[in-house]
Amino acid sequence: MPASHQVLRRELPEGPPQDPQEGLQGTSGRVEGREAVQPGARETGDGVLSNMRAARADSDGGAFCYQPVTPTHEAEAEALAMVQTRVKKKDPEAIRYLGYQYMEGGLGLEKDATRAVELWTEAAELGSAGAYYSLGVAYGNGDGVEQDVARGVSFYEKAAMLGNSIARHNLGCYECERGRYVHAARHFLISAKMGVERSLANIKELFKAGFATKTQYAEALEGFRDASAEMKSPDREEAKTSLLFN
Repeated sequence: MPASHQVLRRELPEGPPQDPQEGLQGTSGRVEGREAVQPGARETGDGVLSNMRAARADSDGGAFCYQPVTPTHEAEAEALAMVQTRVKKKDPEAIRYLGYQYMEGGLGLEKDATRAVELWTEAAELGSAGAYYSLGVAYGNGDGVEQDVARGVSFYEKAAMLGNSIARHNLGCYECERGRYVHAARHFLISAKMGVERSLANIKELFKAGFATKTQYAEALEGFRDASAEMKSPDREEAKTSLLFN
């Protein structure tokens, strides 16, 4: 390990409350819709970082929002018709969202993982970062396609390059699972600054283990606070509640 990344364990800057279960909080394990399954504790290759567990994702990787509706056939049919209208216009986020509904069996649709992957592929080709993220999950789990972890990672990389924070976080977890902790810290730094709390917790653990610098952790903490403040701004909240799609 380069000397620049070797740091002494020391008191950390004050941060958000930690989860009662210590250790890296990742996305290893099978992802089910919006939440990842939490595997039990396990040792990594050199035993430095243990107890890695799955992260709860607050979204399916995209920015296609909708107002909550009463789960009736009429409401589902109306929502589906609205989405399909946007799909016909080649709206990439509408196509991605429809794929998610096929994967979950939402809006009155029967679950069809293969169709979901087809739609995500189309949306990704149209530039949807969320669709690349969803393809990463699908290929990583083998949902609707033959499992191909390497290809799934390549989709996470494309999503991350387009600004998808959860994909960036997942890349950090992928590097951790392979013992490439310094590389993982770089990914977590970026996603923490984009507002991913799990990434902030992970980079703190990497700092405590000597794989991230104090400067990296301080930068992640400051960036996370800035991102959180922006996400809670009145203008943003008003926009979220007033728009059906964004």
